[in-house]
Amino acid sequence: MLSRVEIENLPARELEILMEFGQDLLSPSELLGVQLFIQRIGGMQNARQAIEMLKKLEQ
Repeated sequence: MLSRVEIENLPARELEILMEFGQDLLSPSELLGVQLFIQRIGGMQNARQAIEMLKKLEQ
């Protein structure tokens, strides 16, 4: 079973493969862990972009 730390240390290519074929390769809880990690990264990226946009609007 993949731990949270193991998931967070996977290369991007492996994460991409797991997102595409994870249903066949992982347990449901492992797949959920991968999905949540990727969503968290996306959320952080979107949050950074939103902060930058707010900074520009405030100038």
